[in-house]
Amino acid sequence: MTTSTLGLYIPEMKVSAWVAETHPKEAAEWLNDLPYGDASEAAREIYQSLYTLNRQKLGPADRLKLMSLYHEPVARVVKGLTVSFRSGGLALSENKRKLADFVRQLKQEMAIGFKLAMIDAISTRMMMSKKKVIEASLESAMRYLAEVLYSCYQVYVPVPMGTWKEMHILYRYAEENDWFGQPADANPSIEKYYRDALLIGLCNPYQLPDGEWNKVYQFIDHWGDLAELHGDITTHNIAGRFLIDLDADAPPVAFPRGVSVSQADNLRALNALPLTSMVQDFVRRIKKGDPAVRTKMGVDCLDINCLDILRRMRRAWGLATGRRGDRIRKSGQCFVANSVSAIHYFASGQRPFVQPLFSESHNQPVVEHVAEPDVPGELPEGLDLDLGEPLNDNFIDLDTIGGTGKKKARNLADPIFAPERVYRAEPWGIHDQSVTGIQLTHKEAGNQQVRVGDVVGIEDGVNKDTWRIGVVRWVRTPKPRIIDIGVEMLSSKATPVAIRHDQRGTAYVPALLLPPVNILKRPATLVVPAGTYVEGDIYFVVDASEGPARKVAGLKLLERTAAFEYFVFANAAHN
Repeated sequence: MTTSTLGLYIPEMKVSAWVAETHPKEAAEWLNDLPYGDASEAAREIYQSLYTLNRQKLGPADRLKLMSLYHEPVARVVKGLTVSFRSGGLALSENKRKLADFVRQLKQEMAIGFKLAMIDAISTRMMMSKKKVIEASLESAMRYLAEVLYSCYQVYVPVPMGTWKEMHILYRYAEENDWFGQPADANPSIEKYYRDALLIGLCNPYQLPDGEWNKVYQFIDHWGDLAELHGDITTHNIAGRFLIDLDADAPPVAFPRGVSVSQADNLRALNALPLTSMVQDFVRRIKKGDPAVRTKMGVDCLDINCLDILRRMRRAWGLATGRRGDRIRKSGQCFVANSVSAIHYFASGQRPFVQPLFSESHNQPVVEHVAEPDVPGELPEGLDLDLGEPLNDNFIDLDTIGGTGKKKARNLADPIFAPERVYRAEPWGIHDQSVTGIQLTHKEAGNQQVRVGDVVGIEDGVNKDTWRIGVVRWVRTPKPRIIDIGVEMLSSKATPVAIRHDQRGTAYVPALLLPPVNILKRPATLVVPAGTYVEGDIYFVVDASEGPARKVAGLKLLERTAAFEYFVFANAAHN
């Protein structure tokens, strides 16, 4: 690769063993005759052709015309190839990782072709329709660089070095040529591709649950025009405003708090407040039960899912908050159990879950004289019941998990197996930790099913059967078969309990009772499988020893994901 005068990376011109059609008519016929029923074969031939074209000299107008023929064929084969990415484990197998890399490289070659057309047109002195060729080439180059980002986000792999910087370079060039400020000649697509990529980057795609980033993309595609890009970075209100460094190979960052930022040629501001206000309006309308709100959002999702997605975007584009506490490098191992049921099993001393003995006629358990769990019976006096948004909303490197106990350490070489059910506690490596969480690494993760939004239990191997409870906040797969995850800790321990709705005939399900956290003024909470919680409903809660049933009312949902629900409760009077 070489660097152009603009700072864009382009390949060296060289002779290829492959052959590509350079006449638009023949190229169109060749593309039309490709075997699209076999997406892999068609994609391979398209890639070979693009690779060849991008390494031989062509006139800028001819190159633009040829490259434009590839838009629809590339989209077609990419759609056919990506359907298999998410099947199986989160860490892609070697073959699937190669396929994902191939799709990204295909989009990179598309970006290269349009960059070449743009650069050659800029350097040509005498050329008809020079501005149109440059502008059209820049627009498509921006589009495919954004597509490279999205391909990485889809499979949780790092973005190739230089991708963000090249997008900044293209935006700056378009800005310098007033392609945004003159209505008669403006090209809104260039700004849209750039702004949408900035907004998605701010949503922390590696923290989005599997498949959810696509819904975020749909919303941004529909409403992203509300966000504003400015050259003037002076602001008195940093909420919803983000700083873009055009010289950096990075997405925007939140304006620093308490520090004045000086105007500079390389700095731009992104104002997401108008977009955040629209998101807030959709949240309000969903809560009121507006039946038309999902159609207007432009995103196909259920009301509960829509609300979670909207809240996630509102946090990303609102007042960003920094990480709580510095990271501390630490090596070691721990066990990780994934799901409420698995954590319940291991926290119960590897005893299988059984339905508590229960008298339906009296709504009382048969077993008596067992102490209630050691948690407060009612909410603390003065606690605001409107707890607002779900807790734990920030990008967090999570809490320490080490223990001070003197128990003999368990051998961490092998996973723990639960014979009655296929519950597993897998050994993970500790990478680093902060006050509120921990980063873990698994190096043989071909079939790992950990997802963003999963509830996990973590045991350090020393404090046996003491399981700390956390939530997976982000996932990356930096190399084949390797997963890095960030887990935010909710509690240093959990009591395994059983919970059911106060309705005749309903069955108990495993749940986790988390003790209050006084420093956060957080009362005792319950973690239950997804689909259990209904605000205002009454529940029976029984501890693992099948003591007296405790009747509680669900007060406020703190968090809901596809894996679990987490809520505040208070004692309810027995009938």
